[in-house]
Amino acid sequence: HASPSYGFHQVAEKCVLPIEDVETAYYLRLMAEDKPGVLSEITQIFSAAGISIEAVNQKEPEPGETEAVIILLTHKAVEKDLLAVVKTLETLENVHGKIIHIRVENLQ
Repeated sequence: HASPSYGFHQVAEKCVLPIEDVETAYYLRLMAEDKPGVLSEITQIFSAAGISIEAVNQKEPEPGETEAVIILLTHKAVEKDLLAVVKTLETLENVHGKIIHIRVENLQ
């Protein structure tokens, strides 16, 4: 009785790409000061890194709050480039806390 191979021999023949070289789209969520110029500063950092933004959504802060939630979806980008952008954004005076970033995989 032979055990099934489940195609494992095929996997061994494939080259595994280091995660920092993976290219995919990303979802990012960050908290930033709700004042003129902040969103522009953020998008300029993406532009300088050669990462295109597919969509941006800025949620208006609650009354009395000064921070806005900004959601960004990128076009495909190399992970190491995206991580460099996140690191730069987290150093900005008008961006607060850690930035949530999630890979968006197309599984079709």
